[in-house]
Amino acid sequence: MTWFNDLVAAGVEVLQQKYTMKSNWGSLNAHLFATIMPCDKDGNPIAGAIAVSAPLIDSADMQQQFNWQSPFENVPLESKNPTLAARLQSGQAEQVTQLLASKMEEYGGATGESVAGIVRPLSEVMGAAEGRSGITKLNSRQVFVGHEPIKFELTLAFRAYQDPVSEVTKPIKTLWAMGYPAEMAEDMITAAVQSTEEAAQTGVTSTTDGMKKLIETLFPTIAPTYVSLTYKGETYKPLVIESISRPLINPYSSFGDVYATVQISLGTHRSWDQKDLQNIGHSAVNTLFDNTASAVSRLFQ
Repeated sequence: MTWFNDLVAAGVEVLQQKYTMKSNWGSLNAHLFATIMPCDKDGNPIAGAIAVSAPLIDSADMQQQFNWQSPFENVPLESKNPTLAARLQSGQAEQVTQLLASKMEEYGGATGESVAGIVRPLSEVMGAAEGRSGITKLNSRQVFVGHEPIKFELTLAFRAYQDPVSEVTKPIKTLWAMGYPAEMAEDMITAAVQSTEEAAQTGVTSTTDGMKKLIETLFPTIAPTYVSLTYKGETYKPLVIESISRPLINPYSSFGDVYATVQISLGTHRSWDQKDLQNIGHSAVNTLFDNTASAVSRLFQ
């Protein structure tokens, strides 16, 4: 029943497009629109949620930071005593000891000659360190210690073709609201009073319900929802909105901004592995089309 699931998913996606806010960009290819849509922790669209779609301009980057460290880099002498190592590698230590030996010989006497006889061979030994380093392939080896979630840096453009309110103002406000909690509790005491009143009205039927009420009292505010990003037929989910900004100075009319840009930073909910990267699939409509085309082509093989 894979085809049936694909058909249902495609139908849901087409229906969701009716709940998408965007500007009128004429015949611009649909794949060039970036669609940001509220979703749950598994990446499934939230029923009735409004999505925002806009073309990307200026820059759009997908970044991954990998953390590699060299835990053995402090093993060589350069790390233990960098000043001494620098003097040895540069040849300065040899020059100082040779100068000391020459001065002791100038003073003469048994003591001077004795000291010079010890220092001069020492300077030759120090000279062997000139131009050499303690770094090796082993102590310079890096080890993987983790990686951060993937970051998306996007700039979305909105323009008013007919109506600044519906094509610019409302989409930007809707996109902006996705990064906020639906409602923040005033304080924990108020939340505790409300929870107690609700429990008195509805009653607590089990220990589990009582524990849930306690948790809701301790954590009274619901965190912002997750979002998904669809661009060029590929969907990344679930993501979180890390930052969002827009210029306040834009081309303006009496009905509102006629053009505006929004800079938004998104991050994956958690770090990804290779399996997550392979699961970046095409949209349901494209998947249904690809599967149908493959099925038809197999009929003629």
